[in-house]
Amino acid sequence: MSVNDWMFAAVDAVLWYAFLYYFLFSVKNSVNLYKSAFILLVLMYAAFIVCPWFRNTPGWIALFG
Repeated sequence: MSVNDWMFAAVDAVLWYAFLYYFLFSVKNSVNLYKSAFILLVLMYAAFIVCPWFRNTPGWIALFG
């Protein structure tokens, strides 16, 4: 793995931590369901996009080069 992949992996770990933290926060507290679902969806998509494993799949490489 290159240094770039390690940096993306660190960002990916932070995004998944934020996802899990906000998920548990939204379960415990009374929050707006639609806003929380949107925030969780954005965090999940961002985490998948920066994941080094996902970025090195043949589909990603074919789509974005």
